[in-house]
Amino acid sequence: MLDVFREAPTGLGRRNLLVGAAAAAFSATFPPLPASAAAKRRVSYFPPPESAGGWRRLVERDAEPSAGMKREIRRLAGLDWDALAAAHRYGAGFASDDRLLVIRRGWIAAEFGPPTPFDVGSVSKSVTGLAVARLLHLSADMRLGRELDPKTRVAELLPASFGARDPRFRKIQLAHLLSMTSGLEPDDDPYRPDYGPDRVLGRPIVAEPGTVWAYCSATVDLLALALQNVTGRSLSDFVNEQIAAPIGMAPTSWGRYAGNDRACCAANMTARDLARIGWLLLAEGRWARTGRVETMLSRKLARLLTRPSKIARRAVFAPTPNSPFQVEPDSPAAYGKLFWTNATGTMLGPSVPRDAFYAHGFRESLLVVVPSLELVLVRGGSRPSVLPAFRRELMARVMAALVD
Repeated sequence: MLDVFREAPTGLGRRNLLVGAAAAAFSATFPPLPASAAAKRRVSYFPPPESAGGWRRLVERDAEPSAGMKREIRRLAGLDWDALAAAHRYGAGFASDDRLLVIRRGWIAAEFGPPTPFDVGSVSKSVTGLAVARLLHLSADMRLGRELDPKTRVAELLPASFGARDPRFRKIQLAHLLSMTSGLEPDDDPYRPDYGPDRVLGRPIVAEPGTVWAYCSATVDLLALALQNVTGRSLSDFVNEQIAAPIGMAPTSWGRYAGNDRACCAANMTARDLARIGWLLLAEGRWARTGRVETMLSRKLARLLTRPSKIARRAVFAPTPNSPFQVEPDSPAAYGKLFWTNATGTMLGPSVPRDAFYAHGFRESLLVVVPSLELVLVRGGSRPSVLPAFRRELMARVMAALVD
């Protein structure tokens, strides 16, 4: 059960519209909303928690399978294990701790690297986007006392001072923060000593919301402060209770800044757990446990995250001066809602189907989902720091492993 009064949100006061009956309503246990017929798709396998056996596997970690097992990998997963091993060797050429996990049709077809949790970098942004989508889903039946949607004004979810400085602040919607088009001055230096809620809440506005796309970490932390203000829960608590536990993930830990979870970066999880997030979105928000299919996200919300953003496509690209994370000028055409897509055929490369979407972090951490191939890939390692060509070459090698 969520108890919104157990721990006051750090550094934030609740707005009147989000207290009282609405806050009390949120503290109730959430029964799953029924899955709609429209949300059903061909994904029918859902892995049990690791403690109950976890993902079904065709190969052991870091072990070359026998010739017979390689044939089974080809038959059941439609992949050539030797080609996947070559893709891993490519990544390991940059980092000895290279992790590569490839799952197709629900089968682990290749798994390399340490089984321990790792810092997924800015993949955390996508996890935060998923958390916000889950919050919107939970509000649909008014259990929060009001319905939230992508057009909800962010100023309504933050201290009154946020929207008092300039009328343009009151135009910023959740959709703008999710699509990197808020108009707030971009800031991608979340490890600087003075980075805290005051800096996150105090970004000046430099463009009309929706007109400029700029990569920004601070606006993702702003989303987490809004979520915390609505729910009375830290981002990590909300993710663990509302996403991780229902889909069988171990509790996820996050790096901290000034008493808050770093929503923009520093989530820690295992490759297999991160793959569960990919599988949830591959199934368009559905998950089955205890014999029942639950709707974690509506199909509309799942697609909102993982398809190109109409807002971003209309925006003009602007570089982020203090960012160590290299993004390309055509990013607005391929960006979703805190997820990237391969809609242009450039982000993951032309060998990858255009329906692919992915989460991308510093040190080339990747969660890639290709719905048309029923494929999920996780990559992690300590190198390279940022190298756009890396993910395209890695994915070209994985695509070369396809046998059907």
